[in-house]
Amino acid sequence: MNASSKNSVTWLGLLGDVASGLSQRSHYSDERALEIARDIGHLHAGLQDAFRSWWESGNIPMQPEIHGHTARSLIEQGRCRSIPVAFTWLDALMKRPQETIARIHATYDIISANPASVLGVCNCTSSSRDCGEAARTRSFRVG
Repeated sequence: MNASSKNSVTWLGLLGDVASGLSQRSHYSDERALEIARDIGHLHAGLQDAFRSWWESGNIPMQPEIHGHTARSLIEQGRCRSIPVAFTWLDALMKRPQETIARIHATYDIISANPASVLGVCNCTSSSRDCGEAARTRSFRVG
């Protein structure tokens, strides 16, 4: 990302500053933090106050609840491992509810060159270590 795009303004501040904050708070790589910062910059207005509350306090908000899901419940269900990504799920629930609900309730086929990962040992190469986020963007089957 070039310097001018890092200076893009989002509802939470400069994109580069948001990415830096995400790196510090959630231990993302710089590249992953910029990607998530872009997504956070496009959060539905109804999610922004709750995200800002987490941003400022570090406390996981219990609200809003979108189609029966909160940031906490999405993490507890294993759909993601970080608050910022949980908010992108909530955003998707607001913008594309049917598709997102199907993804939340989907089961995933596991294809792995590393059998230990099938047994619950995370050996992913994702710098964010957010395996749930990787699964969210893959194809799925409902079952």
